[in-house]
Amino acid sequence: MLLLTGCQTLDSVQYIVPATREPELAVGLTDIATAHGMAVRTQRSVIPGTIVYFQLGDRTFTDLGARRHDGEIIVDLQFRAAGLGGKEYRKMKPEVANLLHNLYGDQVETIEDWNDQVPIMKPEQNKALHGTAGGRADASPDSP
Repeated sequence: MLLLTGCQTLDSVQYIVPATREPELAVGLTDIATAHGMAVRTQRSVIPGTIVYFQLGDRTFTDLGARRHDGEIIVDLQFRAAGLGGKEYRKMKPEVANLLHNLYGDQVETIEDWNDQVPIMKPEQNKALHGTAGGRADASPDSP
């Protein structure tokens, strides 16, 4: 968990899976998001390659999304909150992991260290980084 200044907390996990079974992944993530009362935000997402994106504005700002990136699919689950939070995040984390392991078996890469995660970038950030050496920790993530 990352503690931000101003009593902000952030926790996130990223799963990287092969770019296969996209329809089943979208249905499975939709089922999880719906069960937790998340709003569908896929059409509003400005993140390149968005497959699905859900948000729960329960004062913990829990996000769940999947996006295409460099020939793989990245599933992001995160929450940001003032003070304590993350109740839905903690409930959803094992559900998302189980879904992915059921779909992809041992091909699931789990990244819990925020510094090692693939940044979530908006189109203008992608342009700014175009041609740089890159790496998984070369930019700060934004919310989709």
